[in-house]
Amino acid sequence: MSSGAALHAAIARRPEMAGKRFVVTLPDRGQRYANNPVFSELSRKLGRP
Repeated sequence: MSSGAALHAAIARRPEMAGKRFVVTLPDRGQRYANNPVFSELSRKLGRP
């Protein structure tokens, strides 16, 4: 599922959710974090390239 599809579904359900609070999770592949030292260390510990 894409972020756009998740957002579209949330907007489509907005009328029936009036007065309620709900959360939409926007998927992310994490590519921006791949070069972050914290995540590089974690990947190494998990045995991932």
